[in-house]
Amino acid sequence: MFPASQIGTQDTWTKLHHLSTTDYLTYEGGKFSKSRGIGVFGDSAHETEVASDIWRFYLLYCGPETGDTKFTWDGFISADNNLLLKTLGNFVNRVLKFINSRYHSIVPDWAEHHESSFDAFKEDVNQLLAQYTRELDAVKLRAGLFIFLAG
Repeated sequence: MFPASQIGTQDTWTKLHHLSTTDYLTYEGGKFSKSRGIGVFGDSAHETEVASDIWRFYLLYCGPETGDTKFTWDGFISADNNLLLKTLGNFVNRVLKFINSRYHSIVPDWAEHHESSFDAFKEDVNQLLAQYTRELDAVKLRAGLFIFLAG
């Protein structure tokens, strides 16, 4: 109805180009219910004092893009501890320490430090980046996140 109204006005509205839908996210195996107090909602998520980016990450990570998925506190804690802190956080920390200790906190110009082994690595990274971009363009956010984490 709304696109027809937009077209009918003959104004230059931005039209919908892609519709993204999801299946259901359940809470610990059951349905979310605000009236019965079952689930985690904006106000209760805020009360946990967990950063909103961590909530966003987990909701993307377990998002119901291709089928029903469930929110569990164990899954939330595990994803936060193992993926964000141990894997991604450790990687970022090691890279920053390396740059600080070896390059006096300045990222070196890659063109000045060329090695033939970089070519294969660069090709692999570019392939992952292209796949990541294709997933995001298709609004497959969860698949894009998995590619990011695997890379």
